[in-house]
Amino acid sequence: MVVQWVRWGLMVVSGLALLPLVILDMVIGSYRVSPMVVLKALVDGIDPVFNVPHDAYLVVWQLRLPEALASLILGASLASAGAVLQGILRNPLASTYTLGISAAAGFGAAVAILLGAGYVIRYYLPVITEPYLVVIGAFIAASSAALLVYFLSFIKGASPVTIILAGVAVMFVFSTGTSLIQYLTGNPDVTHAIVMWMLGSVTNVTLNYIPYMALSLLAIPYYVLIAWRLNALNLGDDVAHSLGVNVRNTS
Repeated sequence: MVVQWVRWGLMVVSGLALLPLVILDMVIGSYRVSPMVVLKALVDGIDPVFNVPHDAYLVVWQLRLPEALASLILGASLASAGAVLQGILRNPLASTYTLGISAAAGFGAAVAILLGAGYVIRYYLPVITEPYLVVIGAFIAASSAALLVYFLSFIKGASPVTIILAGVAVMFVFSTGTSLIQYLTGNPDVTHAIVMWMLGSVTNVTLNYIPYMALSLLAIPYYVLIAWRLNALNLGDDVAHSLGVNVRNTS
């Protein structure tokens, strides 16, 4: 019981520490903005009562706030996904990278960039823009890799170690495909776009993207509800089954 209270206490403290860290993130930059000006600008975005300078307002709302929110969402999504994979596979090395999911996402994005999807969409489906299509390509490829690893878990005799090794093999396959695309394309702009996408950046994020990115957080409450099952799996299938966990459906 004491350990549980300590754990919840650490979670609360960590959550409360996010606010000053976000403010600090919006303060730091080439354009100097004091913490008080940042707070006033945030309030002005809801109800203009302080009338902060227009340039400071734009820096906070158009640049630094979207970047901070995007970083929080990305961090929470990757951390929760990694924690769940480590719990299911009972291996601290398990992650979206070692299972090939991230490499597959990069490959899907590279294919979308290579095909010049923005040109096709601009003339035939003007509602959708190129960044969204790149995201769709990355999602489809990542989902395919995840399903491949998922179905592998149903193969008789497939242990967590086997699944991780298979994921590493999938990672190298998709990474090789991405490297081939970069090597064979004759367009330096395409190569540069692929490299920048693979490196990752929140520079071009706007507030319009945040609601779509936040959809990835919807799975976290479910992860919290099944956390005890994942902890039981770490004790072994037999022990987890004796505790009432459906091992096959959970893993």
